[in-house]
Amino acid sequence: VFPLMKNNLTSLDANVIWPLFTGGKRIYAAKLGKQMVNWAEVNRDETAAAMQSGLIDAYFGTRLAQRVVEVRNETYNTFKTHYENALKFEKNGMINRAEMLFAKVTMDEAKRELDNAIKQESVAQSALKAILNINVPGSINPTSPLFIYEELPSKDYFKSLIANTSYVIKKLNIEQIMAKSQKRINQSAYLPIISLIGKQTLYSDNVPKYLVPRSMIGVAFTWTIFDGFSREANISQAKISQEILQLGKQKAEVDISVLIDELYSKIEGALDDISALNTSMQMSEE
Repeated sequence: VFPLMKNNLTSLDANVIWPLFTGGKRIYAAKLGKQMVNWAEVNRDETAAAMQSGLIDAYFGTRLAQRVVEVRNETYNTFKTHYENALKFEKNGMINRAEMLFAKVTMDEAKRELDNAIKQESVAQSALKAILNINVPGSINPTSPLFIYEELPSKDYFKSLIANTSYVIKKLNIEQIMAKSQKRINQSAYLPIISLIGKQTLYSDNVPKYLVPRSMIGVAFTWTIFDGFSREANISQAKISQEILQLGKQKAEVDISVLIDELYSKIEGALDDISALNTSMQMSEE
């Protein structure tokens, strides 16, 4: 029997492992991280665009509500004048009571619509103040006038913007790149891992140097031959994820295209209504 070391010993070591070759894991992991940053940027831009769109809706919604109140007020004053004249006509026997009551019902209906318009304008004011995050007494008076954009671009023009401007498509493109990188990471599990290792003993007591060197540098080689088909399952899962994302992207493009058709038809219908209303206004003025 020859004792190598004493029973009581102490060793404090610092170990360093520096992977030299990981089969591409580090490269594709870096690409994956970059795409996660791109995802966050797209998500930030989408949130900003949603807030801007909400601000536009609230701003011109308030402007429109104020205009509606003005029109309803003019209408009410007109029918109020008609009712006052009807009272005089009835008093002088020029119309009967039913005709006078018809004028009163029309005035009351105009008053009800005016009150409703005032309530809607108050709701629009509250929505605009909430988006602007201000709490001040009184009403906000938008300065930009209402407008009609009649020079509508073609429907194909809007559809051509889907791939470059749709945040849904942008996110799906990023997810496809991330899924591709994840697949490459899974495939790299078939390759060995080569690392540079080093050890430095910071403190040692009762540990002979000839048995355990204080400093050591070497190369570690690790290669997994069999892991119970876990690598194959991960690669198959990554392939399925890529296929699902591709189908989701195609469906999103179709859904957005259909939505463009629907909104474009609504805008065309609104422009037709405006044209008809302009003709009706000319006839009324005549």
